[in-house]
Amino acid sequence: ATVEYVEEVAGLGMRGVVEGEEYLVGSEKWMEKRGVAVHAVSSHATTVFIAKNGGLLAALELGDSIRPEAPEVIGALAALKPLLLTGDSV
Repeated sequence: ATVEYVEEVAGLGMRGVVEGEEYLVGSEKWMEKRGVAVHAVSSHATTVFIAKNGGLLAALELGDSIRPEAPEVIGALAALKPLLLTGDSV
């Protein structure tokens, strides 16, 4: 496939043209701004929408869960004293 154009829009998503077809990847706000109808998703995950030529292709939910050992690790990190090492001379 020949990629003809790629544009990143900070905080919203990406737009690209591949073999004359326009693809969008990004947030609900990005899709709405580009005129793509999406269904609101109420989830604790991050939703990434994919569209082709103005039509919605997919909605991906990306998420993660807190690992059981997280509180212990955070507690151990809180006990550390921060130290900055640099090669700069003062």
